Amino acid sequence: MQQDRLDDVLLRAYNEVNGAIAFGEELWENSRGVIKPKMHQIVRIYEAVNQGTKRMVLEDTTSSGKTLNAVAIKGMMDKYSSEGKVRSLLIAPNQAISSAWAENAINRYTDELGLKGQDVMRIEEGSVSDLLEKDFVSVNYDKLSRGDSENYTNEHLKKLKKLLPHMDLVIVDESHNLKNIKANRTQAFTDVVRGTMDKNFLILSASAIPNRIKDAGYLLYMFDPIKYKHYARNPFDYQTDRFSVMNARNSPGWFTFGRDDLKNLLNLPELYFGDENIGIEAHHKFEMGDESINQYFEEWKPQADSGSKISKLSRILLESEFDEIINICEKIEDNDPRAQVGIFSFYTAGFSEEMARKLNEKFGNAAVITGNNPKGSSTTEKVEKRLEIAKRFNTGELKYLVNTTSTVSESISLITEDRPCYLIFAEPPIVPAVFDQAIGRFYRIGQKAPVHVIEMIPYSDRLNEMMRDYRESLINKVKFRTNWVPGTLSQNTPKIRDEKIRARKKMTTGRRFDYISESINAEEGSQNEAVYNSLLKIDENGDSNKNESKNKRFMDGINSVTYHIGRSASGLASSDAGEALRDVYDDDELWNHSSSADTNLILSKIIRAISSRTEARTGNPIGNILDWGSASMCLGRVLEGIMPDSWKGDVYNLDLMEEWNELGIEKAKKLGLERQILMHGNAMEMPFEDGFFDLVSSSYALQYNAQGFEHKRDVEQILKETNRVLSSNGFGLFALPNQAARTTIEDSIDGLETLLDHYGFNVLFSEYVTGHAENPRTNRPNMVFQGAPIILYQKEKDQESLINSGFEDVFIYSPYKLSGIGGQRKRKTSCPSPRNSFSKPRDLPSEEFKIKGNEKGQDGFSEAIDRALDKADE
Repeated sequence: MQQDRLDDVLLRAYNEVNGAIAFGEELWENSRGVIKPKMHQIVRIYEAVNQGTKRMVLEDTTSSGKTLNAVAIKGMMDKYSSEGKVRSLLIAPNQAISSAWAENAINRYTDELGLKGQDVMRIEEGSVSDLLEKDFVSVNYDKLSRGDSENYTNEHLKKLKKLLPHMDLVIVDESHNLKNIKANRTQAFTDVVRGTMDKNFLILSASAIPNRIKDAGYLLYMFDPIKYKHYARNPFDYQTDRFSVMNARNSPGWFTFGRDDLKNLLNLPELYFGDENIGIEAHHKFEMGDESINQYFEEWKPQADSGSKISKLSRILLESEFDEIINICEKIEDNDPRAQVGIFSFYTAGFSEEMARKLNEKFGNAAVITGNNPKGSSTTEKVEKRLEIAKRFNTGELKYLVNTTSTVSESISLITEDRPCYLIFAEPPIVPAVFDQAIGRFYRIGQKAPVHVIEMIPYSDRLNEMMRDYRESLINKVKFRTNWVPGTLSQNTPKIRDEKIRARKKMTTGRRFDYISESINAEEGSQNEAVYNSLLKIDENGDSNKNESKNKRFMDGINSVTYHIGRSASGLASSDAGEALRDVYDDDELWNHSSSADTNLILSKIIRAISSRTEARTGNPIGNILDWGSASMCLGRVLEGIMPDSWKGDVYNLDLMEEWNELGIEKAKKLGLERQILMHGNAMEMPFEDGFFDLVSSSYALQYNAQGFEHKRDVEQILKETNRVLSSNGFGLFALPNQAARTTIEDSIDGLETLLDHYGFNVLFSEYVTGHAENPRTNRPNMVFQGAPIILYQKEKDQESLINSGFEDVFIYSPYKLSGIGGQRKRKTSCPSPRNSFSKPRDLPSEEFKIKGNEKGQDGFSEAIDRALDKADE
């Protein structure tokens, strides 16, 4: 049987290869010029035209022929269309529309390939009826960026929406421009995707996988908008969906072609990093001058409000490079007078034009391209002038060209043909795609002479010593990262880029990240000081004000067990990951300043209110209390200190991790707790008699149980057991993680409330509760705890067995996305963001709790609980 299946697979592969070869032969026979598709291009065209794959990603390196692929696909579809034409929509940068996608450029390909010529019109150049007469309608990304407002209506978007039903093919060039789901252009483009879900869709980019991991979701959405519809509005979370990118890249519609493949295919010249002949290494380190050292140090020193520190430091480094770059250019000139030099930087102010001026003064034949230079009355005119400058560089008329990475890193050719070329990065790029795209301007079809890449690295041993001395003087005032090293930003950035490359390899192969650092998600020109390990960060109040980081350390431990969310609790209990939970929950200092401490204080206040209400009504407070998933007596250690003296019950702490028993006994002795009973057991089979408890509580534990995943019903089993061990009219409490496993928080809450109703409970209260404390600097309350969903419910009737059917596929905290099947509907979370937060020494973090959305006090937490208990009394 296995041999038969293998034979079938091999036969299908053989037929597909033969089909692609025959298709390629047809393309070659019809070609009339020197341009003939290479085999990697033939395969892509064949997949779209003959295999019927509607949505494709061409993640091919720069100059590998992505534009020819798209034009050939369009032309072949025209050829086989009953109407003789497929209407096509092109979305691309303005620079690309004016160059690679200009009508004459497109028709150069169609003429060479023996295909029908194409009529092209920009969306701003005609009416809807005019545009529908054309083969191509081109739209630049800027046209998507401006939304409607009171004083402005984006007529281009209105036209685009009318055109969409008539389009047969969508081509998205430089698709990495669509990444941030919050950007206007991306939100507008979502309408394009929705309106063309059944159409042919080509996604072109040499760097399709975006810089920030969380942006990968939108690429998946474009590729398969049904499977990955969740990512139209929600960021990608690799830790809970780590196989989707790998699965997508291994599907028939996703193609990749690297720079090494291109070099071998086209017999490109050598690409060197550095140049041994002139004594320049790839990372060219040079000693900074005294003035630059002093300026850099003064700006580097931590301050309370650093503002634009990164950009200021970058400009100091750039200004330190003028003389050294001129020195390198002199060596290049002496070695080969025909060689040309391109210089790239991210920042322009004070550098680009001054660098060009100095080059002209020394050598002549230098020009500059930035966002504002050359000037023009419109963006289109600016683009045309840039292309004119690029052509002068192509022909050798210009010897030196100073560029910014944002304006020249895509959709433009800077080849120097048979003349050697040197690419100097005045600022080493952080983002691998920026690095590769810039190199691709020079190292592409038509380049015959070698290309050399050099990155400028200003440094100073004296500066490093000054940094070390200053750091020592601030031991009690500054937060130090464990990996701090002295140096300049330019020394940091190549290392950050390498870290990003390693992260990308992990993401494309589905490997787990132990930790996603801020560096991995850093953008080019990032102002985030945490990205650079040569920077220190001020903490105005010194050691006394480090509580803010304690909850982060606590949450880092919690995040390490993300994999187990939605799966069986027994799997977590037996795993190595359980040690991370034990480490953070057993650390009193961390726990006392954690969200868990806040949450259990909320629960304790609710329990005290229930007990007081019960005592007032019956003469007796509530009795025994169960906290399952209790860890290190998280509820018990708070509750015992605030319950009234009349309470005579005990707190039973039940946890599946047996180690908590021993740790809990020691902690109870240490804290002087007398009413705590610690037990090992599973909430699915509680080792207690029927009706033994008046209240059952659980915080941040439910998510480690399966419900719906693989049709398991663990949460239902827990609710059935909770019903059994609760007394008549007894109460239950759930505190849920405010991120809900980073998936669908409100869906999970809705699902849980539905199950509670069917398992004999009445939900009395279900709200987000936030924590606040007074800021001593302003004497006003600030949010210090982002909050958690709290559900209070009461037993109404017995439910002794699982309901026969209906809930096997109700997902609570589903881990399904780990299977690589993409996202699902996610309603906007009601989790608020803290503003002007601060931290201060305290036994427990928050002093006052409020209902989310009513923080000003008109609907206070205590009043809301009182109203919920009024419902119970009724």
